[in-house]
Amino acid sequence: MRKSKITSVNRGISFLIYGDTGVGKTTTTLLTAPEPVAYVMLEPRDLSFVAGILKDRNIDIFEPEDFWDFIRAMEDYSTFKDYQAIVIDSMTYLCNVMLLTEIEKETAEAKVFDTSKRKLVNLVRTDLSGYGAIGSWMNRITTFMGNYVKQGKYVVGIALATDNPKWNVELACAPNFIGEKFNKSYPAWFDCIGLVRPRVKDGKVVYPPAVYFESDGTFVAKWTGPNLDKKAFPYDLSKIIKVIKGGK
Repeated sequence: MRKSKITSVNRGISFLIYGDTGVGKTTTTLLTAPEPVAYVMLEPRDLSFVAGILKDRNIDIFEPEDFWDFIRAMEDYSTFKDYQAIVIDSMTYLCNVMLLTEIEKETAEAKVFDTSKRKLVNLVRTDLSGYGAIGSWMNRITTFMGNYVKQGKYVVGIALATDNPKWNVELACAPNFIGEKFNKSYPAWFDCIGLVRPRVKDGKVVYPPAVYFESDGTFVAKWTGPNLDKKAFPYDLSKIIKVIKGGK
Protein backbone atom coordinates (compact mmCIF):
# COMPACT_ATOMS: atom_id res chain seq x y z
CA MET A 1 0.00 0.00 0.00
CA ARG A 2 1.48 3.31 -1.10
CA LYS A 3 1.48 6.22 1.33
CA SER A 4 1.38 9.80 0.06
CA LYS A 5 -0.20 13.18 0.63
CA ILE A 6 -2.68 14.45 -1.98
CA THR A 7 -2.30 18.14 -2.71
CA SER A 8 -3.79 20.46 -5.30
CA VAL A 9 -0.43 20.31 -7.08
CA ASN A 10 -0.13 16.58 -7.71
CA ARG A 11 -3.80 15.69 -8.09
CA GLY A 12 -5.77 16.09 -11.30
CA ILE A 13 -9.43 17.03 -11.71
CA SER A 14 -12.36 15.08 -13.15
CA PHE A 15 -15.01 16.85 -15.22
CA LEU A 16 -18.36 15.84 -16.68
CA ILE A 17 -19.31 18.32 -19.39
CA TYR A 18 -22.74 17.97 -20.99
CA GLY A 19 -25.11 19.85 -23.26
CA ASP A 20 -27.11 19.68 -26.47
CA THR A 21 -25.56 18.39 -29.66
CA GLY A 22 -23.69 21.00 -31.69
CA VAL A 23 -23.29 23.47 -28.83
CA GLY A 24 -19.47 23.17 -28.86
CA LYS A 25 -18.72 20.82 -25.96
CA THR A 26 -16.11 18.68 -27.68
CA THR A 27 -14.47 21.33 -29.84
CA THR A 28 -14.06 23.77 -26.97
CA THR A 29 -12.75 21.06 -24.67
CA LEU A 30 -10.10 20.01 -27.22
CA LEU A 31 -9.17 23.63 -27.91
CA THR A 32 -8.68 24.57 -24.26
CA ALA A 33 -7.55 21.38 -22.50
CA PRO A 34 -3.96 21.26 -21.15
CA GLU A 35 -1.66 19.64 -23.69
CA PRO A 36 -0.82 16.98 -24.65
CA VAL A 37 -4.37 15.67 -25.00
CA ALA A 38 -5.57 12.09 -25.46
CA TYR A 39 -8.91 12.22 -27.27
CA VAL A 40 -10.79 8.94 -26.84
CA MET A 41 -13.32 9.09 -29.68
CA LEU A 42 -16.05 6.53 -29.06
CA GLU A 43 -18.66 7.87 -31.45
CA PRO A 44 -18.16 7.16 -35.18
CA ARG A 45 -17.74 10.77 -36.22
CA ASP A 46 -15.86 12.74 -38.87
CA LEU A 47 -13.43 15.24 -37.37
CA SER A 48 -12.54 16.87 -40.66
CA PHE A 49 -14.79 19.82 -39.83
CA VAL A 50 -12.56 20.75 -36.88
CA ALA A 51 -9.23 19.57 -38.30
CA GLY A 52 -8.25 23.11 -39.26
CA ILE A 53 -9.10 24.44 -35.82
CA LEU A 54 -7.19 21.75 -33.97
CA LYS A 55 -4.20 21.34 -36.32
CA ASP A 56 -1.82 23.32 -34.08
CA ARG A 57 -2.79 21.47 -30.90
CA ASN A 58 -0.93 18.47 -29.46
CA ILE A 59 -3.79 15.97 -29.64
CA ASP A 60 -3.70 12.22 -30.27
CA ILE A 61 -6.90 10.40 -31.20
CA PHE A 62 -7.70 6.97 -29.75
CA GLU A 63 -10.50 4.97 -31.41
CA PRO A 64 -11.39 1.77 -29.49
CA GLU A 65 -12.65 -1.05 -31.71
CA ASP A 66 -15.42 -1.95 -29.27
CA PHE A 67 -16.44 -1.72 -25.62
CA TRP A 68 -13.90 -4.31 -24.48
CA ASP A 69 -11.07 -2.59 -26.33
CA PHE A 70 -11.97 0.60 -24.45
CA ILE A 71 -11.98 -1.22 -21.10
CA ARG A 72 -8.56 -2.77 -21.77
CA ALA A 73 -7.14 0.67 -22.57
CA MET A 74 -8.60 2.21 -19.42
CA GLU A 75 -7.37 -0.64 -17.22
CA ASP A 76 -3.81 -0.28 -18.53
CA TYR A 77 -2.68 2.90 -16.80
CA SER A 78 0.32 3.19 -19.09
CA THR A 79 -2.02 3.93 -22.03
CA PHE A 80 -2.30 7.63 -21.26
CA LYS A 81 0.83 8.16 -19.18
CA ASP A 82 2.24 10.77 -21.57
CA TYR A 83 -0.86 13.00 -21.57
CA GLN A 84 -2.02 15.82 -19.33
CA ALA A 85 -5.68 15.62 -20.35
CA ILE A 86 -7.88 12.66 -21.29
CA VAL A 87 -11.15 13.45 -23.09
CA ILE A 88 -13.76 10.69 -23.40
CA ASP A 89 -16.34 11.46 -26.08
CA SER A 90 -18.95 10.57 -25.36
CA MET A 91 -19.96 9.03 -22.06
CA THR A 92 -23.55 8.94 -23.35
CA TYR A 93 -22.57 6.85 -26.37
CA LEU A 94 -20.46 4.61 -24.14
CA CYS A 95 -23.37 3.94 -21.78
CA ASN A 96 -26.41 4.06 -24.03
CA VAL A 97 -24.97 2.38 -27.13
CA MET A 98 -21.69 0.50 -26.62
CA LEU A 99 -22.37 -0.96 -23.18
CA LEU A 100 -26.09 -1.49 -23.74
CA THR A 101 -25.34 -3.37 -26.97
CA GLU A 102 -22.99 -5.74 -25.13
CA ILE A 103 -25.58 -6.35 -22.41
CA GLU A 104 -28.32 -6.99 -24.98
CA LYS A 105 -26.06 -9.41 -26.84
CA GLU A 106 -25.32 -11.28 -23.62
CA THR A 107 -29.04 -11.35 -22.73
CA ALA A 108 -29.91 -12.83 -26.13
CA GLU A 109 -27.15 -15.47 -25.90
CA ALA A 110 -28.42 -16.48 -22.45
CA LYS A 111 -31.93 -16.87 -23.97
CA VAL A 112 -33.50 -14.78 -21.23
CA PHE A 113 -36.37 -13.97 -23.60
CA ASP A 114 -38.11 -16.29 -26.04
CA THR A 115 -36.62 -15.36 -29.42
CA SER A 116 -39.00 -17.69 -31.29
CA LYS A 117 -41.54 -14.90 -30.91
CA ARG A 118 -40.82 -11.31 -31.90
CA LYS A 119 -37.21 -12.23 -32.66
CA LEU A 120 -36.14 -8.75 -33.73
CA VAL A 121 -37.47 -7.30 -30.48
CA ASN A 122 -36.21 -9.95 -28.08
CA LEU A 123 -32.69 -9.99 -29.53
CA VAL A 124 -32.24 -6.37 -28.46
CA ARG A 125 -33.79 -6.50 -24.98
CA THR A 126 -32.35 -6.77 -21.51
CA ASP A 127 -33.90 -7.38 -18.10
CA LEU A 128 -33.57 -5.56 -14.78
CA SER A 129 -30.32 -7.35 -13.98
CA GLY A 130 -28.96 -6.13 -17.31
CA TYR A 131 -29.73 -2.52 -16.44
CA GLY A 132 -28.17 -3.07 -13.04
CA ALA A 133 -25.03 -4.31 -14.78
CA ILE A 134 -24.92 -1.15 -16.89
CA GLY A 135 -24.87 0.95 -13.72
CA SER A 136 -22.15 -1.22 -12.18
CA TRP A 137 -19.98 -1.02 -15.30
CA MET A 138 -20.36 2.76 -15.56
CA ASN A 139 -19.37 3.11 -11.91
CA ARG A 140 -16.35 0.93 -12.63
CA ILE A 141 -15.39 3.11 -15.61
CA THR A 142 -15.57 6.26 -13.48
CA THR A 143 -13.29 4.48 -11.00
CA PHE A 144 -10.74 4.06 -13.80
CA MET A 145 -11.11 7.76 -14.57
CA GLY A 146 -10.59 8.60 -10.89
CA ASN A 147 -7.37 6.61 -10.82
CA TYR A 148 -6.02 8.73 -13.69
CA VAL A 149 -6.97 11.82 -11.67
CA LYS A 150 -4.87 10.49 -8.79
CA GLN A 151 -1.96 10.38 -11.24
CA GLY A 152 -2.39 14.11 -11.87
CA LYS A 153 -4.40 13.84 -15.11
CA TYR A 154 -7.32 16.04 -16.10
CA VAL A 155 -10.08 13.69 -17.20
CA VAL A 156 -13.10 15.02 -19.07
CA GLY A 157 -16.20 12.99 -19.87
CA ILE A 158 -18.43 14.53 -22.55
CA ALA A 159 -22.16 13.74 -22.46
CA LEU A 160 -25.36 14.73 -24.21
CA ALA A 161 -28.15 16.43 -22.29
CA THR A 162 -31.66 15.10 -21.88
CA ASP A 163 -34.76 17.02 -20.89
CA ASN A 164 -36.93 15.96 -17.93
CA PRO A 165 -35.03 12.76 -17.00
CA LYS A 166 -37.24 9.92 -15.79
CA TRP A 167 -35.02 9.19 -12.78
CA ASN A 168 -35.66 12.71 -11.38
CA VAL A 169 -38.79 14.43 -12.65
CA GLU A 170 -37.89 17.63 -10.77
CA LEU A 171 -35.00 18.30 -13.17
CA ALA A 172 -35.49 20.07 -16.48
CA CYS A 173 -32.06 18.98 -17.81
CA ALA A 174 -29.43 16.37 -16.94
CA PRO A 175 -26.71 14.24 -18.57
CA ASN A 176 -28.22 11.54 -20.77
CA PHE A 177 -27.56 8.11 -19.23
CA ILE A 178 -29.96 5.16 -19.30
CA GLY A 179 -30.93 3.31 -16.17
CA GLU A 180 -31.29 4.56 -12.62
CA LYS A 181 -28.30 3.21 -10.72
CA PHE A 182 -25.58 5.25 -12.45
CA ASN A 183 -27.73 8.37 -12.61
CA LYS A 184 -27.98 8.38 -8.83
CA SER A 185 -24.26 7.82 -8.24
CA TYR A 186 -22.29 9.71 -10.91
CA PRO A 187 -22.44 13.17 -9.22
CA ALA A 188 -20.22 11.75 -6.49
CA TRP A 189 -17.56 10.55 -8.94
CA PHE A 190 -16.79 13.89 -10.64
CA ASP A 191 -15.15 16.97 -9.15
CA CYS A 192 -17.01 19.30 -11.49
CA ILE A 193 -20.15 18.87 -13.60
CA GLY A 194 -20.86 21.62 -16.12
CA LEU A 195 -23.79 22.33 -18.41
CA VAL A 196 -22.73 23.95 -21.70
CA ARG A 197 -25.17 26.30 -23.40
CA PRO A 198 -24.89 28.76 -26.30
CA ARG A 199 -23.61 32.22 -25.37
CA VAL A 200 -25.51 35.10 -26.91
CA LYS A 201 -24.20 38.66 -27.35
CA ASP A 202 -26.13 41.41 -29.12
CA GLY A 203 -28.61 38.83 -30.32
CA LYS A 204 -25.97 36.61 -31.92
CA VAL A 205 -24.47 33.30 -30.80
CA VAL A 206 -20.78 33.84 -29.99
CA TYR A 207 -17.91 31.46 -29.30
CA PRO A 208 -16.96 29.95 -26.89
CA PRO A 209 -20.20 28.70 -25.36
CA ALA A 210 -21.10 29.34 -21.73
CA VAL A 211 -20.66 26.75 -18.98
CA TYR A 212 -22.68 26.52 -15.77
CA PHE A 213 -21.14 24.76 -12.76
CA GLU A 214 -23.73 26.00 -10.28
CA SER A 215 -27.42 25.20 -10.68
CA ASP A 216 -30.66 26.92 -9.78
CA GLY A 217 -32.07 23.47 -9.07
CA THR A 218 -33.42 22.78 -12.55
CA PHE A 219 -30.30 21.03 -13.91
CA VAL A 220 -27.36 18.95 -12.68
CA ALA A 221 -24.18 20.86 -11.83
CA LYS A 222 -21.27 20.60 -9.43
CA TRP A 223 -18.33 22.81 -8.58
CA THR A 224 -15.23 21.93 -6.55
CA GLY A 225 -13.25 25.11 -6.13
CA PRO A 226 -13.39 28.68 -4.78
CA ASN A 227 -16.68 30.55 -4.64
CA LEU A 228 -17.89 31.70 -8.04
CA ASP A 229 -19.09 35.24 -8.53
CA LYS A 230 -20.91 34.42 -11.78
CA LYS A 231 -23.50 31.80 -12.62
CA ALA A 232 -21.97 31.23 -16.07
CA PHE A 233 -18.80 32.14 -17.91
CA PRO A 234 -17.09 31.33 -21.24
CA TYR A 235 -15.97 27.71 -21.32
CA ASP A 236 -12.16 27.47 -21.18
CA LEU A 237 -10.93 24.28 -19.52
CA SER A 238 -7.36 25.46 -18.83
CA LYS A 239 -8.59 28.66 -17.18
CA ILE A 240 -11.08 26.69 -15.09
CA ILE A 241 -8.30 24.38 -13.92
CA LYS A 242 -6.14 27.39 -12.97
CA VAL A 243 -9.02 28.83 -10.93
CA ILE A 244 -9.49 25.55 -9.06
CA LYS A 245 -5.77 25.05 -8.51
CA GLY A 246 -5.09 28.68 -7.64
CA GLY A 247 -8.05 29.03 -5.34
CA LYS A 248 -9.38 32.26 -6.83
